[in-house]
Amino acid sequence: LLPHLESESLQNKNNGESADSREGNGSSKITEDQKGKLKEFIQGQDARAKDEAAKKLGYKSYADVPADKLASDEYQDNLRCEQGKLFADFNGRSDIEAIYNELTKKDGRDPAALPALIPVVVAAAPVVVDVGATILGAVGLVGVADTTIKYFERKKEERRFTDIQAAQGDVSKTLPPPLDPNDSEGAELYRRAEKGDATARANYLNRETEKARTTIPASDKWIREPKSLQDEMALKAAKSGAGVQIMKEIDLGDPRFQGMQKMEYKVKSAEGKDTVIHYIRDPKTGNLYDFKFKKNSVD
Repeated sequence: LLPHLESESLQNKNNGESADSREGNGSSKITEDQKGKLKEFIQGQDARAKDEAAKKLGYKSYADVPADKLASDEYQDNLRCEQGKLFADFNGRSDIEAIYNELTKKDGRDPAALPALIPVVVAAAPVVVDVGATILGAVGLVGVADTTIKYFERKKEERRFTDIQAAQGDVSKTLPPPLDPNDSEGAELYRRAEKGDATARANYLNRETEKARTTIPASDKWIREPKSLQDEMALKAAKSGAGVQIMKEIDLGDPRFQGMQKMEYKVKSAEGKDTVIHYIRDPKTGNLYDFKFKKNSVD
């Protein structure tokens, strides 16, 4: 939004217009003072996001992060997630909300028709995200803002697992820090591995690989809990290996389960109620992962 505000101000001067004199499709009556307030708010939220992203890497603040870490994919992914969260929260600032609403002409208009002000690069494809979806989840576009946050959370999780795999195959690769910051055993293995202990490094990477596969991601969207006794019994059976293979050596788009088998377990009650569970099986170890309900018996 900041580049938009700045370019808008410059364009108005070049055209001999003031921000107060413009109205119409996608334009607004915004004074320089109001734009200054909005700009100050966004800069403050951005500074908070940088500090929060730094804390996720174990630093006290943004100022403490080394330059090479600031440029790393891990820090940048953390930063995008924190920006998404903070820009969706106006934190009781009704004055800022009012300015924002006027700038985007949100009041009384279809959100889909709002001017697209923030180009966000997602993966390799440029996607233009409505400014309201990215910044203003707090005033009516929470669902879209939440989707943006979950996307970056998922990409961060996938990148971390890819980094673990890379470190397993190349001792020169940097070790990702423990997935669980409260895991004292993992932290100790990580410390020893960082000092060059090859055994600790191998144990740490194996441990983090298994944790990544068994931990429910923050971006998860699936139903994981049973809703009936039938569901409970079906889940117990699936965790014991019941079911049939529906795909093998699958490409799920999730690096945690590449080359594994997709399994399905179905139960139908006498009343015709279906429970359908999907999960992943590692053919090399027999380990089972990622149990989720595709259909609950009460659906």
